[in-house]
Amino acid sequence: MKSIQYFIFILFPVCVALVTILFVNVSSIVSLLFYSLLFIIVWRIVLQWSDPLRGLGVFFFYAVLAVCLYEWQLLVIPGYFGFSGGLGVGTDDSYFYSLAAMDLPADFPVREYYWLRSHHYSDVLKIFSGLFTALYSDSHPLDLILFNVLGLSLVPFFSEKVAFLATNDSRTARFTFWTTLICPFLLANGLILIRDGWIAMLYIGAFYFLMTRQYLLLVGMLLGTFFLRMESGLLLMFSVVLYGSMVGRLYSSEIADVTQGWRSVPIILAILTGLLILGIFVVAVIGIDQIGVMAITRFYRVDFLESFIAQTNGVGGGGTFYKINQLPWFFSIPLGCIFFLGSPFFTVRELMLDGNFIPRMLLANLFSIMFIWYFVYFSSAMVRILKGSNSVITILAFIFLIDVLVLSQASMQIRHKIALMPLFYVILGYGYVYRRTISVVVGSLFVSISVVLVNMVAIVR
Repeated sequence: MKSIQYFIFILFPVCVALVTILFVNVSSIVSLLFYSLLFIIVWRIVLQWSDPLRGLGVFFFYAVLAVCLYEWQLLVIPGYFGFSGGLGVGTDDSYFYSLAAMDLPADFPVREYYWLRSHHYSDVLKIFSGLFTALYSDSHPLDLILFNVLGLSLVPFFSEKVAFLATNDSRTARFTFWTTLICPFLLANGLILIRDGWIAMLYIGAFYFLMTRQYLLLVGMLLGTFFLRMESGLLLMFSVVLYGSMVGRLYSSEIADVTQGWRSVPIILAILTGLLILGIFVVAVIGIDQIGVMAITRFYRVDFLESFIAQTNGVGGGGTFYKINQLPWFFSIPLGCIFFLGSPFFTVRELMLDGNFIPRMLLANLFSIMFIWYFVYFSSAMVRILKGSNSVITILAFIFLIDVLVLSQASMQIRHKIALMPLFYVILGYGYVYRRTISVVVGSLFVSISVVLVNMVAIVR
């Protein structure tokens, strides 16, 4: 009976996905089945995981959500042909489609001289666009959007496995899986035609392969991240090296033994934190231009940040970023980090357009509401980590916070936080399982006050 219920549970999203796509674009059934076949190949041959039906259930579940999001955006912002929209509302998905599509509608919104540009991500999309165009003469946006579903579907499973490897606790792993699966922030940026969902998969996948000592696949994750976004590749490489150096000699034993404790962790954390603060001070005093390292200049993308902040000042939270950016470095660094960690915040200003809810903004606001609950257990995890209860989780939490700090200063785009969300849910699951009353109360008060203050600032502004 249990196996029959399990099969029905998997079959349901498959049927819903097929029916949903039939109503939108019949030919996209081909691309859906093609990507599902690719998913099975990756699952069984590359990853060598069992229970592929469970993986397919998540794949088709995300496929349904992707089609619904596409249709919703088409209804609310028809001028963008099912994509997320322009500045202050949407992101780069229509741009990537313009680079990858074999043919565009006459009134499709494009950037100036877009045909002279290229991008690694759009180059990959163009391969599939050409394939489906050859099969049935005219490819549809869903044919490429479903490619993102392929990558995003692996994120909950990588997160679940990393959580289990770090804690040896099935409850933490299950909690991590479900919270990652339904994360609105991941859905808002992973089910549209941008690379952030793939970056998230590569990021958490790299940690999984590092922890299971599958170094060839780890290199593949690193190369894939560099290919899609060099800055994310640099951050991932730094994180992997930091994790490996901190765990070090402990990998001579099984991962279950690692979780028993490591008394030198607080000392190493203090040393690394001191070095980080010293490095930030040196960069602030000497200046990035004088460091002489082109990689840093590339990572920080100064020209882009200036134009982005100027364009978004007062739009979609850009005004807050602008104000933080203008503060002295000893204020802008910690405030930027805190703002980035808590973002996106709940605001009502960008939620509506012409009387209609904006899909991505609605999902972002839903996440901000859920974050009140999330931060409670994140605080619980931090309290337990400070007690030195689990060395691996301590290291992962330290890396997560360092990465948040780096992104808050180098990125200034909230959606780049997507890469860190799976690791966030691993820490969150640990805090949920080992929650304590005091940390729950403190976390709830802190986030509630923060939400009120942010919305007060938004109203006044």
